Amino acid sequence: MNINMYLVSIMSPVIFFLSTTIDREDIQKCRYFLDCVLTFDVAANDCFGEFLIVTVNVHIKDINDNAPQFPESAITINISETSSVGHLVQLPSAVDLDTGINNGVQSYEIFPANGTFGLVTTKKVDGSFDVKLRLQERLDREKIDKYIFQIFAKDGGTERNTGKLQVDINVLDDNDNPPVFSESIYNLTVSEDTQPGTTILTVTAFDKDIGMNGEVEYHISQQAFSDIFSINSKTGDISLLKKLEYNQKKVYSFVIEARDKGTMPNYSQVKVNIQVEAVRNDSNNPPVIKLHMISGSNGVVPISELINLNAVVAYISVEDSDTGNNGNVACTISSSYFGIQALSSKGFKVIVLKLLDRESVSQHTITVICRDFGTPPLQSSKTFHVIVLDENDNTPTFDQPVYLVTMRENNPIGEALTQVSALDKDTGLNSWIQYVLQNDAGSQFGIDNSTGIIYATKVLDRETRSDYEFRVLAVDSGYPPRTGSAFVIINVTDVNDNRPIFSKSLFTFEVSEGRNPYTPIGRVKAYDPDVGLNAFVQYYMLAQDINVPFQVLRNGTVITSTSLDRELRSQYNFMVYARDSGNPSLNSSANVTVYVMDANDNAPTILFPNKMNNTVSSTVTSLPITKIVAVDIDDGINGQLTYFLMNEDDKNMFNINSQTGELYFKSNFHFTTEQFRLMICVRDSGLPVKHVCTQLNVNVLGDDTFFE
Repeated sequence: MNINMYLVSIMSPVIFFLSTTIDREDIQKCRYFLDCVLTFDVAANDCFGEFLIVTVNVHIKDINDNAPQFPESAITINISETSSVGHLVQLPSAVDLDTGINNGVQSYEIFPANGTFGLVTTKKVDGSFDVKLRLQERLDREKIDKYIFQIFAKDGGTERNTGKLQVDINVLDDNDNPPVFSESIYNLTVSEDTQPGTTILTVTAFDKDIGMNGEVEYHISQQAFSDIFSINSKTGDISLLKKLEYNQKKVYSFVIEARDKGTMPNYSQVKVNIQVEAVRNDSNNPPVIKLHMISGSNGVVPISELINLNAVVAYISVEDSDTGNNGNVACTISSSYFGIQALSSKGFKVIVLKLLDRESVSQHTITVICRDFGTPPLQSSKTFHVIVLDENDNTPTFDQPVYLVTMRENNPIGEALTQVSALDKDTGLNSWIQYVLQNDAGSQFGIDNSTGIIYATKVLDRETRSDYEFRVLAVDSGYPPRTGSAFVIINVTDVNDNRPIFSKSLFTFEVSEGRNPYTPIGRVKAYDPDVGLNAFVQYYMLAQDINVPFQVLRNGTVITSTSLDRELRSQYNFMVYARDSGNPSLNSSANVTVYVMDANDNAPTILFPNKMNNTVSSTVTSLPITKIVAVDIDDGINGQLTYFLMNEDDKNMFNINSQTGELYFKSNFHFTTEQFRLMICVRDSGLPVKHVCTQLNVNVLGDDTFFE
């Protein structure tokens, strides 16, 4: 960086101060080194007049003023459902512009920790982290096809900052499910006079996979009876190619194969039995079927999806007016979910063979076929429908397990924050959902029971609480009701709504007079409860205080702007201001009092004697002879005076009171009229000591008397 060279004298200390705010992260060279040093040169003259170049190194210390940041706020990852446990996926790492073990990124966390995914973090040589996502449980797309969670990067500062990355996992389908036929076996009776081209049966298979993996084609295995039957590969419709003849073959059995279109196709097979029914002979009558339903009407039986196995859904009575084998009847049913059993008394009952699930199959079409044992055998059929009634057997499921919400503090009451949504596979009241907040939401939030809109019921204050976590419930209207839940995490962001607060209303400092300009004398301190730039405080003084011999630096350090003289002024009062960096910024003020402490920078001044008046006359009886008058404008011990004689007269006749300055004759001397020249001195008690001397002429008027 280009730094001007300053010419100074090294005979006195030099104070450097900042002319602008330093942001360590804006200095390019500081981004790559822990020890950030700014260097510039100063030209100086030493006390011998030599010209010197002095290099100054300024070490910039980092503060934790940056949060970790990911390259993106959200990423989407596709993972195959056949990925093995332990499968690793590289994640972007967070970057913290701060440095050092305290302020840089120190840890990563996954939330919510659902067990399916975990983190593997490795600290690298340069101090950064390698972050990988680890699969901890087997995936099954057919059960859960999407995961949403957060990765938090935390630094190690005293007030820890956090960066956030949302991860959306799409579970990719693998061809791990074969097609499944709706029936385990297909039995059908076809009259021998059925015309070619007639669709006599439709087989259906369902594949849980998606895309090509779930798209099914149908084929007749090994092309059995390919000259008699054909199948539509897309619809599963089986059609006659030519008329059937009862005398040639009574039953045609072949296998239908359903195959998906995956790269490595899966398939399943089902057996189809087609019995040829002879054209009716007038001497033989077909059975007459009568259907008696347990409930319902018009050929429709409603039953609960929770009905027990072997429960009766219909009673079948059969009448055949023929005799012998022509009148003996056996009945079958065309459904794998239901069966038919002969009653010991008379007729047949239709019962439930497999557990029902309305959400999988909501309606079953049942055909009862009754055939006599005549030659040829004759048959009749009766079809009815079973409607599966819904039971409240499904729990509402939210469209995402965690809702992350960011909102500003000082919000208006009633402000909508987010909308949650849940789905219930049931129908009617069993699927009618109402939304409720769990008690851990407190009184700060509410929810519209019908729409799922979560709103604020109070004005939030980030300085009181910056984040909330609670559960939201989806309750259906079945009996008994079923409840699903999800988490809501609300982060309250800062608004510049707090002024800086000084730690004191009055700061008092002391500084010795005579110190060099730009001497630091103390520091004012203010705290702003906001965060970020809203809490970044700088200090200043008003322009009208320019005559005050002090400056306040942006970091709050108070320095002198000139050398002070206590004897001119011993106390200064002024105001300092703290301003945050929000937009708009807020400020506050505090009073500062500076006491100028005395230095021993003044020597005593002797008022008497002086050049105009330095002679006294005294008789030997005068006590005291005179009094020395001196003052020192310094304070305290610096102004405390002591009087003494620099040179005694050769007769050693005089004595001076060191405290009062009174001059006396010593006793027991014989005086004659004579003049003495005394050097009177006064010194202060400061450090270093300062003193001053002056001459006093003493005219003594003597006689022949001795002093006692």
